Amino acid sequence: MAGKRDQASHEAAIARIAEALPHAHIIRAHLSDILNSATFKGSRRSQEFLTHVVECALAGQWERLKERSLGIEVFSRDASYDTGGDSIVRVTASDVRRRLLQYYSECDRSPAFRIEIPAGSYIPEFLGLDESARVVAVAEFNSPALNGPGGVSPFGFHAGARRHFPRSTLLLLIICLSWGLGVMSARLMSSASRKADSRYAFYRELLGPIGIDSVHETEIALSNPRLLLYVGSNNPTAPIWPSTLNARVPAELEKTLNPAANDVQADYPFHFLSLADQDYTGMGEAVSAFNLSQLMGHIDRPLRLTQARFLNWGAARNVHLILLGAPQLSSWVRQSLGQANFTMEHEAITNAQPLPGERKAYNRSLNGSGFEDYGLIWMARMPSGLRQLLIAGLTSAGTAGVGDFFCDPERMRPVYDRLRTASRNRTIPSDWQVLLHIQARENVPLEVSFVSLRVDGLR
Repeated sequence: MAGKRDQASHEAAIARIAEALPHAHIIRAHLSDILNSATFKGSRRSQEFLTHVVECALAGQWERLKERSLGIEVFSRDASYDTGGDSIVRVTASDVRRRLLQYYSECDRSPAFRIEIPAGSYIPEFLGLDESARVVAVAEFNSPALNGPGGVSPFGFHAGARRHFPRSTLLLLIICLSWGLGVMSARLMSSASRKADSRYAFYRELLGPIGIDSVHETEIALSNPRLLLYVGSNNPTAPIWPSTLNARVPAELEKTLNPAANDVQADYPFHFLSLADQDYTGMGEAVSAFNLSQLMGHIDRPLRLTQARFLNWGAARNVHLILLGAPQLSSWVRQSLGQANFTMEHEAITNAQPLPGERKAYNRSLNGSGFEDYGLIWMARMPSGLRQLLIAGLTSAGTAGVGDFFCDPERMRPVYDRLRTASRNRTIPSDWQVLLHIQARENVPLEVSFVSLRVDGLR
């Protein structure tokens, strides 16, 4: 259940908070930056929740970080309220986690440390704080703005009199400098090791121009699925922004949806379901984009990121493309990928010319809390002569599974060998498809396996 963890994890979280207490001023300064960001300014509820859990943690008030206590103190619930029927704390915690991920992904500069609220707990964690506290300490030590009257620093010596440094302070500076140089060296060594990793060398041939073309760049294109948003309005006949489709939410459904809405929408008197097809992408597509960026780093290939809705033949004629997500989520994918042996529909991947032992259709299906999905890795040549690679499952979780499989050299190397064997001249052709099977549970791909492939003419 959300907000509950085993005793060992709970005690470990408390121990980590205790270690962070000497740096409370750094944590509060970072918290202020988060609360004043565009990501959090739109939700008073999320601001209050995050502030409350951080301050309670810094004060060591663990009892106030339980679901019932949070419901009472933050959301003014009655002391006897039903936490099972009223999910306000769990929903808000989930929203805060989402906003924190968005905040850190959109930061102009990488923050020195991160505030996180792990799933299953309301006790915050401060990741990377030990390292950042050292850096901040050195910055504060050297900052003229922190010197007291007459140029005397808080450490008790004149700012310009370096010969009067206490030995302990000099030792601290030497340790910090050594640590910083060590981290930098480790990162440089890690980067060099990553680029030299021979396990990834075959991807250059597998990807062809997508991975090695020095003239044309490669772009990852995220899909834009259509979503129905819960939107508030003061107008009983129209939402607060126009859309191609709006439907008034029935009163009986509002009782279920409104507690789960963010406070900006929930506070309006009237509510609508409004179609959005521009502002969002699937989690599976986002995970695959991250994994692909890591893969391309291993072969020293830079990438750009765009959305499929921005693609047209004019925009795509000078770049190689990696397309993420099923065709129904992207008009560009539907327009640009021609006929092939394996084609993706909403519920199944069809097989135009089944080989012995193959099926005519591979359908996704539910099995309790788990489900079975299928996906494609599909390389094709565009009319311009450039390449585009589709990585997609029938669901977003399926796309995550396909992307994870493709970026894993241990699993993809045997497929690469199969592609070469299937080709007439034992090289990777310009057009090929790989069909994969995905077992998932709670929208997480657990097992991905090879099913079949086609090369050259595909059919």
